[in-house]
Amino acid sequence: MGPRYRAAFENLICLAVLVLLPCGALLPGILGTHVPMDLREALFEAPWQEARPDGIEPAPFFLAREQGRRIYSEFAFLNRAARNHESLLWNSDEAAGAPFLAVWRTRVFSPFSLPFHFLPLHQAMVWSLLLKMMAAGFCAWYVSRRLGFPPALALFAATAFQFSAPVYVWGALPIADVIAWLPLLLMFAERLALGQLRAWPLGAVAAALMAVGGDPAALVTLFLFAAVYLILRARGQGQGGRMRGAIGSFLAALALGLALAGVQLAPYFEFMAHGAADAAAPPALRLAHLTALLAPSLASAREADAVPLTALLYPGTVSLFLLALWFAVRRFTEEALRRRFEGLLLTAALFGIAGLVAAYAGHTALTPPLLCAGGLVLAWIAAAALEEWHELNAEQCKAALARLLWAAPALLALLFLALLLRAGHIEAVYGAWRAEAAAAAVSVALIAALVLFTLFRPNLRVAGYGAVALTACSLWWVLGGIAPMTPVDHVFPETAFIRELRAADTRISGSEGVARWPLAAHGIQQLRNPGGVALHRYNAFMDIVRRDPLMLRRAGSRYLLLTKDDIQGNFASVRPELGIRHVFSSGAVLFEDHEAKPRAWMAYVWRPVESFEPDIIGWNRLPTMETPLLPEKSDGADAEAVIDVRDEGALVRVRVDTPRRGVLVLADAWYPGWRVTIDGAPTDSFPVDGLFRGVRVSEGAHEIVFRYQPQSLVVGLAISGVAGIIVLYGLARLALERLRAAPSM
Repeated sequence: MGPRYRAAFENLICLAVLVLLPCGALLPGILGTHVPMDLREALFEAPWQEARPDGIEPAPFFLAREQGRRIYSEFAFLNRAARNHESLLWNSDEAAGAPFLAVWRTRVFSPFSLPFHFLPLHQAMVWSLLLKMMAAGFCAWYVSRRLGFPPALALFAATAFQFSAPVYVWGALPIADVIAWLPLLLMFAERLALGQLRAWPLGAVAAALMAVGGDPAALVTLFLFAAVYLILRARGQGQGGRMRGAIGSFLAALALGLALAGVQLAPYFEFMAHGAADAAAPPALRLAHLTALLAPSLASAREADAVPLTALLYPGTVSLFLLALWFAVRRFTEEALRRRFEGLLLTAALFGIAGLVAAYAGHTALTPPLLCAGGLVLAWIAAAALEEWHELNAEQCKAALARLLWAAPALLALLFLALLLRAGHIEAVYGAWRAEAAAAAVSVALIAALVLFTLFRPNLRVAGYGAVALTACSLWWVLGGIAPMTPVDHVFPETAFIRELRAADTRISGSEGVARWPLAAHGIQQLRNPGGVALHRYNAFMDIVRRDPLMLRRAGSRYLLLTKDDIQGNFASVRPELGIRHVFSSGAVLFEDHEAKPRAWMAYVWRPVESFEPDIIGWNRLPTMETPLLPEKSDGADAEAVIDVRDEGALVRVRVDTPRRGVLVLADAWYPGWRVTIDGAPTDSFPVDGLFRGVRVSEGAHEIVFRYQPQSLVVGLAISGVAGIIVLYGLARLALERLRAAPSM
């Protein structure tokens, strides 16, 4: 086999390893026994607690609360709608309805959401994370090769990145969808720093892939990360004169990439004007958490909730040791290489410090994006350290080894001292040390032995592939205990509670405690929104409900879930008017309110208003309608209307037979983009009681059709189309230039 074929074979082996390692880590999910999310918290809530096995403990992580209340329900809706060929534009399961695609974090256009379109839900969750880990590994390997690393060291950097906490531990969150493509963006910044300004189409593609990931904070932060690195790198290259052109090309590529994602961003900006999507806030970080550089759970032994966050600080003991090796060999490194990797290191350090400052100042939502790039940067520096170590002569090795022998122990001693100060006494340190810190010590010893072995028997393949094995094992061991996994049988089990609610076949409402119960995970519609996606009008309406619980009668919810505290508290005055349907073993009671309005009803008297006025809305008052239409005078009793509602998510059909003119009220959230037709003729709708939809209907039998057709989506498609043409032109031109520059045979 010739050198060319041996190189191709080695590259294929590396790519195969980047597939096999994630498959091994996610093997329980691939076998169908687990899902890669921590969903234990639901088993401690009333709807699912009867299925809780003995001995299970609640998950202490804020990440588990985020996954259980929000992410799983969003995945379930995406999977159900996509596989049933239904619209992904509107989600009617929570909060009287809200946009789905426009929320952005739902990641409808992310490449990693493709499994949800074809596979059952639990399989799709596994394969989605598997695709993220493989994409992260492939991107890091490709960029490492473009940076000049041999296959073994490129594989080491790629393995460290695909098993880093932002990808492996946070894999279910949008941040993983964004950061998987970071190596491509950094390679683009590197090309610009070297004066290759015509590479802008590649930067636009990388930016677009990151933009559809669904995490605005991570997107902006990583764009800034690449921009800071570009400035530092260009200055280090002595390209100050061309700095303006490089920055201009970088900004143009980012703008074009965002335009490519216009089909996602335009609806999102519209949504931000009318609502908000909340997320669980991470806990605060302190300087003492820097001990997570050794092991995440050590730094958070007293604050288990912070473990997933401190995991972002953990680069792996192999990368940490080789960072010390880098400082030992850096003086022997070529100046251009030193500037490249130390520019990356300085950028990562600046953003890491900013992340700690943000967490300390209370802006904890910014901490994960600011910390997430550190693992990739340290992996590249570790690979560079191994490569430079291999190139040293005997005298240089002796000098570098002398520096390493004091630098590495000093670093480890400093971290141990910080841990001792945090724990308060040596016994606490020792109790934690026996587990993960022992594993960290073994990893350091093995990588030190590997470095010493290559001192006497220099072999870059041995060093690289040995580092791959140690990195995969150490990261898998440490982060595998943090990475969320839940047995399939414990994932929102079908209990008697759930079956009773499903049999009700109506929107469920009740106390604020219901907001902790993501019933939408079972496809049960609920007025409360555990997912945190809510329109401003919805929040204002629920404020009215707090002072006047009977307003729930206009929310299309005939059934109320109440606890003992609710019955004795805010709903005490309402209780005599409710009938008991079912008493659950958990203590929750399902009440039926026979006075509640159906989801669609006819109003013949109302109060017209110019704008939403929450203070004048109440159950014992006329419904308010944001329309100049005045009700017709009638001395007779209210006429009865026969109404039939057919719901298809983004398409709602209502058949009405009314003896006189009035307003059809549909207890679904009013939102721009809903088009209404009556017997095929377009008409206008307007908000009723601030939240719901109303449409004027004449006497007789009619079919009223509500279609969600947002203009923002059309605008976004047009922007994406134009940007796509520009990028395709740029890619074609770049390919032609490369063909012309290629040597002829």
